[in-house]
Amino acid sequence: MCEIVAGPIRIFISSPAIARHKESYPKGSIMIEIKHQFTEEVLHVLPVDSLEEANLAGIILAVADMSKLDFRRANLEGANLAVSNLWRANLRGCNLRNANLTGAVLINATLTGADLRGANLTGVDLGHAILDSADLEGADLTGANLTGADLTRARLLNTNLSGANLNYTNVTGAMYDDRTQFPALFFDPEGQGALPVGKMG
Repeated sequence: MCEIVAGPIRIFISSPAIARHKESYPKGSIMIEIKHQFTEEVLHVLPVDSLEEANLAGIILAVADMSKLDFRRANLEGANLAVSNLWRANLRGCNLRNANLTGAVLINATLTGADLRGANLTGVDLGHAILDSADLEGADLTGANLTGADLTRARLLNTNLSGANLNYTNVTGAMYDDRTQFPALFFDPEGQGALPVGKMG
């Protein structure tokens, strides 16, 4: 397990490793530079193939390239992932509660069983992403692209999907309540197989 303590640090990820490190690490390896947020001093360099179960709570990963990385069961609670590239990333079982994913690219990403409660997903691209059994209670997906995404059995209680693109989105068995906001036009959640849980006080 790779544990990285959050604090005044910024993580930069390149895949494959950037040129000055390619002699040290195997071809295709991932180099993570942990830099001080204010001085840019390199605090540590980790050559890893997986960030599975990493503790990255509260970390700043904005605008980072993390495509195809393996974050299974990682703790990213409160992390800043705004405008990051998470194309085909494995975020299965991740804790992304209250994370900032504004404008992030998660096309074809796997978020099965992920905890996204209270996350900011405004403008995110989740085209063809897998979010089955994900918990999106209280998450904001205003203007998100969910074309072809799999939301089967997801929790959509009090989720804001205003202006989201739900073309070909699978919501079979997804739970929603009277606070859930769907796109204003041409989307019938029950008709698409989602399950209303009734009014909540």
